[in-house]
Amino acid sequence: MFPLGLATGRDALLYVPRAERLPLVLMLHGAGGNAERVIQNYRSRADEFGFMILAPDSRGVTWDLVHTGYGPDVRFIDGALAHVFNRYDVDPHHLAIAGFSDGASYALSLGITNGDLFSHVIAFSPGFASPASQHGAPRMFISHGSEDTVLPIQNTKRMVSRLQSAGYDVRFEEFRGPHRRRRTLQRRRSPGSPRLRANPPARAWSRRRRGGRASGSGSRGGPQPRLISGVTGKPVGCHTRRADQFQIGSGHAV
Repeated sequence: MFPLGLATGRDALLYVPRAERLPLVLMLHGAGGNAERVIQNYRSRADEFGFMILAPDSRGVTWDLVHTGYGPDVRFIDGALAHVFNRYDVDPHHLAIAGFSDGASYALSLGITNGDLFSHVIAFSPGFASPASQHGAPRMFISHGSEDTVLPIQNTKRMVSRLQSAGYDVRFEEFRGPHRRRRTLQRRRSPGSPRLRANPPARAWSRRRRGGRASGSGSRGGPQPRLISGVTGKPVGCHTRRADQFQIGSGHAV
């Protein structure tokens, strides 16, 4: 487990199970959480399945989008990804963004906005999705507890329906239980499973500067959350959808 040294105090941690080209999961904690707890929760799964975990700390108590809009957390995550891409052999075809609670909402929002970077989006008990724009077509796994009193499952069900109607490959699992993460990183063989060693469509990558205005009203203003970091290669086209299709949920997580 390695601290990246990108900030004093709240930083980012990287866990690498072995030295070879590996999938990478960018894992985002819930409100009040931290990177160390994320690594503790998923380290055994990383060892079992062979993937790296990049776990950044949010700059505040939770992620910027939940309260003020995209800002310092996007810049910090982008710097953390650039740090990892420059030092480790990341498999660009198996690059996931995941999170729990507020982190799940942020993962969905960044994952849809940067679907040409992330091959998979994994959201455990999210509250909303507020992408600035839509690019690419990442595969998605979303789970939510039927007894969740913090972030109601009804919002997630509506979001899943909208995502599926827009053409995304979404697997949704409802489980009996309260507001907690679902242990889903396990050996599954059913179609649509978000396993990191699955075979998503082939992708090519570039280290590119992404900018421009969002294609819709999904952004809350401020810096656009298009990540600069990428794995060297050739650029690919991307599919754009209206951002306001996914502005759902309360807009705030607890």
